Order: sequence, then C-alpha cells, then structure tokens
Amino acid sequence: MADTGHASLPQAQVSLEKSSLDRLFVFSPFSRVLPSHIAPLMKRCTGGSRVVDVLLHMPTHGVIRQRIATLEEARILPQGTQIILPVTVRAHIPPPSLRSPYKIQVVDTQEEWLELIFFHANSGYLRKRYPIDGQKILSGVLNTESSPWSIIHPDCLNTMPCFDKNWMLFEPIYPLTAGLTNRMFTQYCHRLLALTPPLEEWLPSEFLKSKEWPTWKAALVDIHKASNPEALHPNTKARQRLFFDELLAHQLVVQIRRAKRKEKPGRTFPHGTTLRKKLLQALPFVLTKDQEDALKEIDQDLSRPCAMGRLLQGDVGTGKTLVALMAMVRVIEAGAQVAVLAPTEVLARQHYETFNKYLMACHEVKIALLVGRLSARTRREQSRLLQEIATGSVHLVVGTHALLESKVQFHDLGFVVIDEQHRFGVRQRLELVRKGIHCASLYLSATPIPRTLLLTEYGDLSVSYMREKPAGRQPVITRIQRLSMIEDVIERLYDRLQSQEEQAFWICPLVEISEKLDLMAAEERFVHLKTRFGERVGLLHGRLSSQEKETVLKAFRSRHLSLLVATTVIEVGIDIPAATIMIIEHAERFGLAQLHQLRGRIGRGTKPAFCLLLHASPLSPMAYQRLRAFKTTADGLELAEMDLKLRGGGDVAGVKQSGFHVFKLGDVLENYALLKEAHEMAKTLLAKNLMFYIDSNDPKMALLKLFGKDAELDYRAQ
Repeated sequence: MADTGHASLPQAQVSLEKSSLDRLFVFSPFSRVLPSHIAPLMKRCTGGSRVVDVLLHMPTHGVIRQRIATLEEARILPQGTQIILPVTVRAHIPPPSLRSPYKIQVVDTQEEWLELIFFHANSGYLRKRYPIDGQKILSGVLNTESSPWSIIHPDCLNTMPCFDKNWMLFEPIYPLTAGLTNRMFTQYCHRLLALTPPLEEWLPSEFLKSKEWPTWKAALVDIHKASNPEALHPNTKARQRLFFDELLAHQLVVQIRRAKRKEKPGRTFPHGTTLRKKLLQALPFVLTKDQEDALKEIDQDLSRPCAMGRLLQGDVGTGKTLVALMAMVRVIEAGAQVAVLAPTEVLARQHYETFNKYLMACHEVKIALLVGRLSARTRREQSRLLQEIATGSVHLVVGTHALLESKVQFHDLGFVVIDEQHRFGVRQRLELVRKGIHCASLYLSATPIPRTLLLTEYGDLSVSYMREKPAGRQPVITRIQRLSMIEDVIERLYDRLQSQEEQAFWICPLVEISEKLDLMAAEERFVHLKTRFGERVGLLHGRLSSQEKETVLKAFRSRHLSLLVATTVIEVGIDIPAATIMIIEHAERFGLAQLHQLRGRIGRGTKPAFCLLLHASPLSPMAYQRLRAFKTTADGLELAEMDLKLRGGGDVAGVKQSGFHVFKLGDVLENYALLKEAHEMAKTLLAKNLMFYIDSNDPKMALLKLFGKDAELDYRAQ
C-alpha cells in the first residue's frame, strides 16, 4: 500500500489536517494563483487579497446573449439585444480625425455588412486582432437603427469552429474596476472556484435539510456559473445560504462579545438612597413608568459583579437624561466618579446646566464642565480643574472629546455615560472607559434604533427602551407647505410671536450659501428675517465660537430672543420649554430620524406646539412619501423603521455614515427573519460552550475567517 504520510495518525486527525489544508487555500492570497498583473486589479475590485474575497464577490445582474447565424435573424429581436454572431473581416477604416471612431467592416455568412465601431482605439492592436479575411465570433449590442447596422466596442469571443447557433449564453455581470473586464474577472474567478475544495460544514445538517440549501461550495458554483437571471435573485437558495453564513458569522461574534462582557469582572455599587431621595424630592413631577422600569434595569446591572453595558434608547422628550442622572448619583454616593461624554459642546453645556438644576439640593455633588481644547484655558484654570478631577474632588465631569485627552486623569472613574453614542467610534468610547477600573457603561440614544440594527449593532448590549412622555406634554401638530408661501409664513409667525409668550426655531440645511446647492442658508435667512423681527431674532450654527453659541442660547432661554435661526446644531440637547414653533426650511433635504429629532425640540412644555415643513417644488415621490409619513406619525421607533425602509439597504453611504455595519451579500433590512434565525442559531451553537471559545479547527472558525470576523474576537466591548 502506498505511503500516504498519515499511516501513523488516527483517521479523525487525518480528516482534521485535510480540513486545515482546505482552509489554507481558501484563506491564502490569490496573488499566489493569479498572474502578477491581475492580482492588484482583483484586490482593488474585491476589496481583499484572499481567494475567498474573490469567491464572495457577487454578480449584481446578468446578460443574455442570443446567438444568431446571420444578421437576418436579428430582425425579429428587440432593439438593444446582446447578440453573438460569426463574421468575416473585410476592411479597416482608420478615423479621418482624432475625434472620429475607428471602424472595421465585417460580413456575416450571407455577405450582409456590419460595422464595428471603436472610440479612442489602438489601431495597431485592432489590425492584429481583426486581420483581413479573418473569421471571428463577435458579441455586443446590435444597433439596427444605423446604416449599416453596427456594434460599438464588441467583444471578440473565439474562432468559427466554436459556434453553435442553438445555444443561448447567459453571463453574470460583476462590479469591476478600471483595467479589469467582466470576462477577465469571470475567467479567474472560475479558476479559483475550480481549485477551491469543499469546506467542512458549520451549519447543522437538520437545519440545512429543512431549508433545502446547498453546501457552501455548491452555493458559490450556482451563483458564479449561473445559467439564467433567476439564479442571481437574492431569494434563491444559494444566495440565501451565503447571506445566512455572513449573518451567522456576525452574530457569533456579537454573542461571544456579550458573553465575555458578562463574565468580565465589574464593580458593584451599593444602593445608597440619600442623594437619589434628595433628587426625587426636588423634582416638580413624578417619574413615568418607563423611566422607573429603565432605572430598575440599570440598578440591577449596577448591583451585579460584572461589567455593565446597557443601551438606553427612547423617543425624544421621554426623559433619558434624568434616568441616567438617577443612576449617576447612585455611583457617586458609592464613592466613584462619573463621566458624561457628549458629541457637541452645545449638548455638553445643556447637560451641565440640567445637572446643576436637578442637583441643587445635592450640595455635596460637585460638577465640572470640560469642553474645547485644554490649551485654550488659562494655565491656572487648566491645572485646577485637572487636579480636582485627578484627586476626586469633582464627582461628575461633563465634556466633549476633551475628556479623551491624556491629560485628563480620574481618581476613581466608575461610571461612563455616552450620549448620542453612535457619533463616537469604538476606539473613542474605549479611551474614556479605560480611564477607570471595571467601569460600568451606559449609552444613550435619542434616535430610536430599529430592531434590525439592534441585532446587528447592539446585540452585545442590554437594551432599555422608553416611549412614555411626562404628563402634561401636548402633541405637536405638523403641517406641510410649499416654500413659495414663505412670505405668508413669516407674517403669520410675526403675529404669533407678538405676545412674547412663545418662541420659535427656524431651521436651515446650510450655514452659508452654496454654489452647488440651491438651498437657503442660515446666515442669509437670518439677515432676511431680521428685517421683520429686528433684534428679536438670533443665529446659531456650528461655526460660531463656543462663547458666541453660549451667548445666543442664553439670550434665547431668557426670552430676549423670540426667534432662533439655526442649522441642525440644535438637533439634540436643546431644552427650551417656551419654544412651541418649529419651521424647517427645505424639509425634503432631511431624513425622517433627523426631522423627528428637530421636532422634538418643541412641545416640551404644557402649551400646544406646531411644526411646519417647508419644501421646494416639485417634490420627488420619495420625498413626498417621507414628509407625509412624518406628518402623520409621532412615534420615533416607527419613523426610524420607516426611514430605513424608504432609504432601502442600497443606501450604503447613509448606513456607513451612521456607523452601522454594512453586509456584503445581502440587504439586512429586507431579511429581518433571516437575521433573527442567525441570531437564534448563534445562541444555540454557543449554548453548550461555557467558555465561549471557538477552536481554530472548529468549522465555525472557518466561517468567521470567511468574513474576516476572527480578528474581532479579540475585541472587548465596553
């Protein structure tokens, strides 16, 4: 018997080593297999350098090429049909000028003339590729409206003997990069696919059987060698199998993060009652049931000896900040410090003022505000503040990115609250958490997060959600009006603000006039409104200095200003109970979630509030649908779900800008049921693994490597 090299090894080990070798090829650089001039193009095209990166680069659609024997047969085909036709080259016609195309005259088997047209052509290459009397098979879109008929930039497929007039060819079309043709990508993808061995299955056999899904390798073959357009549909068994694999890989990492967070040592904070009791007694209202429930969940986390990680999300005006403050005073009373990180200076100052107002009865709690660059402060102020934080005499620090500077050191940071947390990167959040020991973390989100994104982005966190608003709040009436009626709007607003009992926001999409966008800017609108409202109108945008912003906001809060023209800088963090009117100019330019946040700045008192959406004409169907939905819906979570549905999964840029995970093989927004299944399977696969560790030889590790998730296992979520 021949020596296999495994004679002394158990059969299981032989199988294990073969599986490892299979993986080595799949995860190896394709530069070892592909020509040196092709590998860089493939890397640019697929965004990766491994064999599997090419295999998971999916075609977006396909082209059916109808084979015909003569041009006469094309008369019954629709204009624009892709054809494959045998021809003989008859003549080359060089361009008379640089701007003219290069032409080649060919004939079919019946001597019918056809012209091939090439723009910016290399004449030497074309003469070599199409020699006189040479027989070729061409493919391209036949233009039957020209005389003679023509094909622009045809593909030259092969020689005459390969022609079969009864065969219809389907070609999957891939996203490409400059220098890489579809035929080239297909050729090298098929080469790698042929060399790729089957991988050991990571999905349970019963599950695969119930779904009637193919194996991983078979699914790739079905897609890359598709023979008809239906084979590329997102709902085919092959596409669903591969997308489920991607979702499962993501969910495995999410579940492992969640498990590691729970087993990570944390701190317990004794439930002192003195500060919280003082705070509750000083409130002019009682907590809503949602606030009480959320606080109860946070208290339970703070009582457990593991690192707390909770997302507190709620609709605008539901009182998330107060719930967070209730949790903060518990930690402070236990002897630790608290840090609150806000994305903007406006929001940080708002929190600072709110905390000071609520904690007036808690004289023992010292609060500090840290915004802007520390170098801008005087040396004495800088040194004093940093020393107070480092020695622990400051109990609660509210700040922006300045909190992340290395100069800021805490005496005993025990609790971190991150507001509008999606505006911070993972690394930024960790920088603050690591300034303490076994810190508890609470993330606040004023933008309700749809269920799909909760599973994909925050599956490793516990989640509390608040819908109920404090008693006495009046609903906001929303109306839509054409921008052409703006002068009438200004007059009605002037009459409404005459009593000086109400205040209004006027929102513009830009700070200053743009040459590229025909939109009203805040600065121009401010000048225009000032001619009618005089000194009662103010201006607020992100380019103002910190002092200028503070001055404007103080004037608005004290009612020295009746009208505030602003950009979306006031989207979060502004709490002006007397503000009852919100006018949003060019409302069609804003997303539903952003409109909802803006509308949430009014109706925070006991008086009825009014929101007017001014739009340019004509409105696109999508914009009209969005504004109508906003007018009739007040629930933030419903609007968030609707916003995602209207944008669709194709809005990759929007999702990325929001910091959300973008899946490569499918639209997660359209496949929530599949995501939910992946979520449940991840829990099942890890349920028996109390260590939540995936061995390097486990098939699930191959799955994680396929989608580059193996490296994320070292991440420690905070």
